Amino acid sequence: MLQGPVGPFFRDLASSLLKSGVEVDKINFTGGDVRFFPSGHWFRGALDQFADHLVEHVRAARPDACLVFGQDRPVHREARRVLEELGVPVMVFEEGYVRPNFITFEVGGVNSRSSFRWPQPTDIAGDGGMGLTPQAPHFRLPFRSVASLAAQYHLLTKLGAPLYPEYQHHRPTGVLIEALAWLRSGIIKTWAPRHAEKVVQRLLSSGTPRYFLVPLQVHNDSQLQHHSGYTTIVSFIEDVLTSFARHAPSDAHLVIKHHPMNRGHRDYRGLIRSQVRLLGKDSLKRRVHYLRDGHLPTLLEHASGTVLINSTVGLSSMFHGTPVKVMGQALYDHPGLTFGGELDDFWSNPGEVDRVQFGCFLNALIAQTQLPGSFYWPRTRYAGLLDTVEAALGAQARAGKGHMLVASPTTAAAAEPSAANQNTSPAGVAPEFANNPMSHQTA
Repeated sequence: MLQGPVGPFFRDLASSLLKSGVEVDKINFTGGDVRFFPSGHWFRGALDQFADHLVEHVRAARPDACLVFGQDRPVHREARRVLEELGVPVMVFEEGYVRPNFITFEVGGVNSRSSFRWPQPTDIAGDGGMGLTPQAPHFRLPFRSVASLAAQYHLLTKLGAPLYPEYQHHRPTGVLIEALAWLRSGIIKTWAPRHAEKVVQRLLSSGTPRYFLVPLQVHNDSQLQHHSGYTTIVSFIEDVLTSFARHAPSDAHLVIKHHPMNRGHRDYRGLIRSQVRLLGKDSLKRRVHYLRDGHLPTLLEHASGTVLINSTVGLSSMFHGTPVKVMGQALYDHPGLTFGGELDDFWSNPGEVDRVQFGCFLNALIAQTQLPGSFYWPRTRYAGLLDTVEAALGAQARAGKGHMLVASPTTAAAAEPSAANQNTSPAGVAPEFANNPMSHQTA
């Protein structure tokens, strides 16, 4: 298979598997891969040559399973196609549906390709909505630690490019451009929290605040590209603003919140201003707010509804009792759980979250797809996670030839869980919202 989370997680997992007698093969694609997993063979060809290479490798190694992180990267899509034809299970790691301190681990695929089994009505009736507070080990990981891992990966990928001339990263940005974007993000972070706090205080001090939250995703999110009808965040913003201007009550406000990992890469202020002018409503300007920061649990707790493409913020929103309208394809978009009507109708009648159904769904989701831990913790912290994954993979391998094919680390979404841990709870936020694993504390 192909790539894993940036850092030593796959290397440590391979080491644990080897100690248990499971043979591990690995394929490197970049100098960054070699940095975090020096062993293994290199693939230096073009993407259209990879299928033949993988078929040859699988027939020689006869693996019983394949591990990937991020199912929609080009090499992973190609690998899934080949391995399905050869009958080799693909086991997919991904950032947690429930964040922080959980990771996703499923056989076959995640999100809209998940094999998640929805709870039956009898399960929901018997659950009573208990267990809305999933527990996981909590460990605050400094952002600089994850940033260091990502910087090492990108730098060595750049320096090693002559050795891998055909490799194309799934998020093609240069090292310098990426560095400048993060520098810009740091500058924005110096003033954006104060601006967000003023906007939120103004909305909450109005007595009976009525606003809808629109959390944006990163501009090159694979969930946007492969699991929605949108090709850009721009078109999503335009659709939401148009619907809000034409159909929302005149006293309703719209809060558009930028994704914290995309602050330095994109700026939608000009787009929002021009779209508001184009829609031609004088009152719209004072009712639309664009935040580059902000405490997400507070925003969710007081919002009348949340509109998004398919972000995991939807789960956090329902946890806080705030109705959700999904505009893309999401695992949790289900009749009775999210709003099933048109966006135009959501503004006036968003409905309510069925706490019993959501509680049963969340418990089932964690039981079937989530493992407590983080890819980016020190090994001493995720030893239990390695044991859990090893047990699942070891059982699969022992059922076959005792052989596991593992791929190389890379960087997608590397810092998001750690960034989620960086914010502290502001005054007035209930501790259960500030510290709960579902609080989704992104800036």
